[in-house]
Amino acid sequence: MLAALYACLLLAPMAADAATTITLQWDANTEPDVLGYVVRYGTQSGVYATEVDVGKTTSWSVPLGTPGTTTYYFVVQAYNSTSRSDNSAEVFTSVTNPIPNPVLFVDRPGPSTTLPTDFLIAGWAVDLGAPTGTGMDAVHIYAYPSTSSSPVFLGVASYGGARTDVAASVGAQFMNSGYTLPIVNMTPGSYNLVVYGHSTVSNSFSIVRSTPVIVTATPPVVGTLLAVDTPTPNSVITGALWVGGWSIDLRSTTGTGVDQVQIWAYPSPGSGALPTYLGFAAYGARRDDLGAAFGTRYTNSGYNLTATGLPAGIYDVVVLSRSTVTGGLEGARVVQVNVQPAVLMSIDTPRTNTTISAPFNVDGWALDRRATTTTGVDAVHVWAYPNPGSGTPAVFLGVAQLGMSRPDVGAAFGSQFSTSGYHLAIGALTPGVYDIVTFAHSSVSGTFENQQVVRVTVQ
Repeated sequence: MLAALYACLLLAPMAADAATTITLQWDANTEPDVLGYVVRYGTQSGVYATEVDVGKTTSWSVPLGTPGTTTYYFVVQAYNSTSRSDNSAEVFTSVTNPIPNPVLFVDRPGPSTTLPTDFLIAGWAVDLGAPTGTGMDAVHIYAYPSTSSSPVFLGVASYGGARTDVAASVGAQFMNSGYTLPIVNMTPGSYNLVVYGHSTVSNSFSIVRSTPVIVTATPPVVGTLLAVDTPTPNSVITGALWVGGWSIDLRSTTGTGVDQVQIWAYPSPGSGALPTYLGFAAYGARRDDLGAAFGTRYTNSGYNLTATGLPAGIYDVVVLSRSTVTGGLEGARVVQVNVQPAVLMSIDTPRTNTTISAPFNVDGWALDRRATTTTGVDAVHVWAYPNPGSGTPAVFLGVAQLGMSRPDVGAAFGSQFSTSGYHLAIGALTPGVYDIVTFAHSSVSGTFENQQVVRVTVQ
């Protein structure tokens, strides 16, 4: 007959939003034929609905995720090849877990909207039961065609965008709760767009919202209009990314009806990766074609922006225009491009996220693959941006010396690039955190086409 056990209970820290982990420990039986132990537990004293054979160990942990406050009761039994011991003394603990309270909104497109084949889905999602953070960690979006029961997976939305309106409404911890997903080349038809939010409180896709839309190749000419003339869909971008087009709001009684155009680049479309903000486009360029088509007050409705420094890859370029009639970002168009920069460059020293002391050197290499005889880069300018993100003016550190020997680069890209190295000695820099940025000027295009950045702490 196996002797009964003595068990004690340890309450471990919360392992995740969704569950508290309980660790149970007990004294080992002294009998030599003990093969292992069984943990029995339940939510009523003396009633153990769950049994787990934990093997020959004297501790065991289990996540208990029932929302709210629940009391759990535990006993342990030892066993050999023929029998089990009596229950150990019962131990118990009360576990309090967050109660899920998911909230999700689809801000755009609105219900029953008629859309072009490229558009943007946007909104916000939180779980108000989360003790910290937004309580959401993923948003998946599907399209259910009206002609079929089989959904189309549109992708994982980029989640974590700043939403000051949400923070003001439900609390600052829910600030970064916005989601967006650009859509390109959607087949025309009627759809129900269905958005699923994954809660960290319940560890499940616990909330669903849907909105019906109509996708057409010829959307109605009403309200805010926006077009992307360049780049064209599926363009291969080897130099700077130039985004240009026009936007107007036909509801406006004065002016073009648009006062702002924002441009974003979403890497690896549908992956959930956060977008890169490319900036505000210059707005107000003369477009006589728009003036002729819609009226002279819409003549100065063109926009353009030039962006450099995007790493190679596929991007959804999203253009948003703000209406002066409503004050909202009502226009949205998407074009997918393949960025394959011709100007390549690297900062070898200093390395990013390191602490350095002045004086120090900035070294690396830069080349333009379009060049036929030289390295294709005739200048590298180096700047330091103090306290990144603060808006403090940048410090120009100087023009780097070119022509440094780089046989490794020559071996990788061709012998003409064996002297593509650059070097700049920095004498003094006030202590602090800086983004060191190098800009490469192409002798082929006559423009600064690429840039690299490292963040350092100068002591």
